[in-house]
Amino acid sequence: MFKEILKDTPLNGVYAIIVMFLFIIAFILIVIYTFKIKKQDIDYYKNIPLENQQTKDTFGGQNVRK
Repeated sequence: MFKEILKDTPLNGVYAIIVMFLFIIAFILIVIYTFKIKKQDIDYYKNIPLENQQTKDTFGGQNVRK
């Protein structure tokens, strides 16, 4: 269905180029973010599933131990 709609549009190649540039920009931003993240933040994110701390319950807002 989409192939038939986009087949007759004069800007068919332009759409592909725009999508490619958006993907490249998103990829570059993610790579920059991963290189700029601090070492202590990486350690914090790495240990989140292993920590035994109090978290808030989604329904009552009460502190519960997981």
